[in-house]
Amino acid sequence: MDTPAIAILIAAVLASAMVCWRELGGSGWRHLGWQAGAGALTTFVLHGAGADAGCAFEIGALGALCFAIARIDFSTLVIPNALVAAIALLALIAPLPGSRMDQAAATLTLGGLFLIVRVGYARRRGVEGLGLGDVKLAAVIGATLGLEGALIATTAAAALTALLMTAPVRVFPAAHDAHMPGVAPFGVALAATLAGVAGYMALNA
Repeated sequence: MDTPAIAILIAAVLASAMVCWRELGGSGWRHLGWQAGAGALTTFVLHGAGADAGCAFEIGALGALCFAIARIDFSTLVIPNALVAAIALLALIAPLPGSRMDQAAATLTLGGLFLIVRVGYARRRGVEGLGLGDVKLAAVIGATLGLEGALIATTAAAALTALLMTAPVRVFPAAHDAHMPGVAPFGVALAATLAGVAGYMALNA
């Protein structure tokens, strides 16, 4: 049994549940149940698919954090700094294959690209088209996946968000459509593709 990896999973579940409770209100036990379920499901799926136990627990921790980001961003259009910082810490203590130099380069590249898009869109259109939380999340996606994996994840996230925005059935809360037409919680797709690509990389390491 990989005790450090289990401890990482438990810490991620507890931390993400606390942030969900703070941001969304409601029952803390319910948030804890949702986060524990997300972490456990990710762990069991990866371990069942052939990942070693330690790696499965670590990606399970990432799954719990990503699920929390998706839940909160879907409801509030906010990506909490605490969750982004937790993923960055996870990337440092339980990195996927790749050097620290690769992590640093990917972090700067993805964060820089998203920041350029954010600033450029705001100057051209006069409104923010990309939140600062998305920029920070993109940077930690780079730290977690490396440059190639991060580009795949963010491109897939952009395509998924565009698809959901144009779907004939409303996917995002109606309140967002009423007050901010054309705005979508990009963090939902970013979190989903981060967890998905990380799981794939773990299985093929």
